[in-house]
Amino acid sequence: MRISSLFAALLFAPATAFAWENTEADVEFEGEIEMYRGQATSVYLPSADSAVSLQLSADTDAVLYLQMIANSLVSTEDGDGVVHSWEGRDGGGVETLETQTELSASIRVNAWGYLFSAPVWSEEYEFEGESTFDGLGLGFGSVQSSGEDLVELEDEWEVMDGVFVSLDGVIIPRSTAIVTGEKIITNEVEYEHEYDDFALALPDENEGELPMEATWTGGVVGTFGLDLGVTVGVRLDSGLGLEIPFTYNWAIANSDDKIVAAANPFAQPLPAIDVQSGTVNFGQVDVGDAKTMEVEVEDLGEITLVGDVEVEGDGFDVEDDEITATMDEEGVITITFSPDAEGTFEGDLIITTNDPVNPTVTVPLQGTGAPLPGTDPVDTGDTGEDENQGGLSEGEGDLKGGCGCNSLPANPAGLAGLAAGVVGILARRRRS
Repeated sequence: MRISSLFAALLFAPATAFAWENTEADVEFEGEIEMYRGQATSVYLPSADSAVSLQLSADTDAVLYLQMIANSLVSTEDGDGVVHSWEGRDGGGVETLETQTELSASIRVNAWGYLFSAPVWSEEYEFEGESTFDGLGLGFGSVQSSGEDLVELEDEWEVMDGVFVSLDGVIIPRSTAIVTGEKIITNEVEYEHEYDDFALALPDENEGELPMEATWTGGVVGTFGLDLGVTVGVRLDSGLGLEIPFTYNWAIANSDDKIVAAANPFAQPLPAIDVQSGTVNFGQVDVGDAKTMEVEVEDLGEITLVGDVEVEGDGFDVEDDEITATMDEEGVITITFSPDAEGTFEGDLIITTNDPVNPTVTVPLQGTGAPLPGTDPVDTGDTGEDENQGGLSEGEGDLKGGCGCNSLPANPAGLAGLAAGVVGILARRRRS
């Protein structure tokens, strides 16, 4: 198949004479990042000099998950090749922050002659927070996802004979992630704002779709800490005892990082022309007669192929100047060759469509005007025979025309001799 495409090798597709409306693809982005992992131990609370104090330890792991569904839009409605843009959805973005932490407490006593520290409590907690956002999370600020769980304590432990310690109140673990969307990179093109649109590079060959890759990137600032509102106490069997209430905000971990959410590979449909013909050769057609031939046009993509059809070259004509084809139904172009003279005719069938990779396809046309039966062919000055059925038939030797009668010799000496002979014959007849 011979197809002439002038622009397929260009990085960005040129404007075409046809356009199609936006085609949408549902694209899901997924990404995750471990915000922090590690162990931390607090100072003695409310202070190291207190008669009774609390020391906490936290072994924590927090992971942020991001999911986002967006619409990928492709069109040529702006007349600038294939134009792409992103459109977010209301509530289409979801951030989930999952936190696991193991909390443990020790109580230190420094009173009435006692000085010791004893572990009293340990517990594992898992909690998550979820936050949704609209659009793509680009250029409008940040969204926040926080998880929290209430730890209620009301326990007393005998840590030595006749010595009891207690812990009453609440501990609130807080895990927070603030995410600010920064950019989406699509087929190596960077989008920094929602509804940005760019012309995308096209493949050298159009198979009916444009392969797409995309990643979403955002900045993440995370914190993990404990909010305490507790009362720590110590009591002796003798009746001595004291309680110290206090509040405290313990910032345990901070993070400042990037989260990258990759889209599942997807493709945008394109109209894609496929012409089922090479050179269209009509062969020999008698002058004054006509012959028709058909050229089949297929669409390899899901978007309907539409275009204009024209022919260049004397002797050729096209039945319809428009073409439409789909994946399910091919288009047919009917061409007529009607020579008005003998000889070889050449032309081109030019198909201009909404295929962004091959907007113009040219199919060569060829035919030969043959003499009518019973007439002599025109002398072309050539010798030999053309073996191409569709080419020009050439005669052998010189061609002749006129009535076909013999002509008198043009030599004057010959004419004089002929006259003398006639006179001699007449003279002999008279003597006799």
